[in-house]
Amino acid sequence: MLGSFDIQSSAGALVQSGSVFEKKDLVIEDGTVDTGLGTLVAQRDGYPGATVQGDGSLVVKGSLRGNERWPCRIEVSGDVVVVGEVVHSEIKARRIYVGTSAEQVRFYAREGIEVGQHLTASQIGLGDYELERRTMGKMRERIAKAIVEKDFLERQLRMEEKRVDKLFKTTRIQMTSIGEIVQMKSKKVVINLNPLYKILKGKSEADVDKALLVFFAKAVLGVITRVNKPFLTGNKYRHRILKSAIRDVHNLFFLARKYDKVGLRISELDEEVGRLGEALESRSCVLYVGGEIRPQMDARFTVAKVEQLEENEVLISGDSARLMVRNQGAVKLGVTKMDIEGTTKVQNIQMDELHHCEIRVEEGQVVWQPIEA
Repeated sequence: MLGSFDIQSSAGALVQSGSVFEKKDLVIEDGTVDTGLGTLVAQRDGYPGATVQGDGSLVVKGSLRGNERWPCRIEVSGDVVVVGEVVHSEIKARRIYVGTSAEQVRFYAREGIEVGQHLTASQIGLGDYELERRTMGKMRERIAKAIVEKDFLERQLRMEEKRVDKLFKTTRIQMTSIGEIVQMKSKKVVINLNPLYKILKGKSEADVDKALLVFFAKAVLGVITRVNKPFLTGNKYRHRILKSAIRDVHNLFFLARKYDKVGLRISELDEEVGRLGEALESRSCVLYVGGEIRPQMDARFTVAKVEQLEENEVLISGDSARLMVRNQGAVKLGVTKMDIEGTTKVQNIQMDELHHCEIRVEEGQVVWQPIEA
């Protein structure tokens, strides 16, 4: 948990969360090391030029020590936990945890950063939303494709409803309505599975499909067979005609199910996009520093905005607030704050004001406060 300053628990949580891939050290000779989808664990240190990328997370049980010429470079979708210190390194991740100090670093985190001791001469970026923007964009593409598929299925369904009704009339096969589920309407047979969905609410998609198969076999097939006993009497060829009609009703029944499943998929994706957007807008990105914030530091906080433009289109943008810390004598720091409107304020503060503190954006302004014990 960010702000707890319990680096061992943070590292342990990642190790226990899924598959783990271990290395002794991170070195330039290994080239770019891929985390995969799990957690890469470096048992000791990361050395100059070490590079790690991937969709997983990284735990370094020692320190991450690059140099000016060969910085360490980490870019992962998950979290990065370094138990020791981080020097001359660039890290991009969801959350970044450093057990001791960080110096001459570039940290870019989507959700938050925790530095256990001092933060010195560093560039900080918090609140990047590019991954969420790409994820929501891909979901919207899937929604658009599903809408096209649903429109196609709807046209097919309407044609089949009329065709099956015509089949009953031309063959003199009898069919009656079954509650609200199978409705014999004027010039069409309509399948409405919503009453069954209400009964099966909470069941998995596979369980619903199985239940519908059972319902068709027992209810629909049973009704068709029962009402058509006179039709079958004395003519063996009518058995073949009835079997063909049953097959057409079966296909219509499960074409309606396929249409409903696509509609459900659209709703679920749309809800997920909405949840991602709400989570993005409400996300509070915080920089936690257990020791001193020392010059020179430049921190940018991005506040995301999500706007629904029109059906199936979302605009994600962001405003930035900024905090710059410079040396201003033996006991003071020069602080420059810029809010999301671009208004700048310059002030001098005592060094201990930025000691063991958390920094965030509230109402468009960069603010800091001591971390409660």
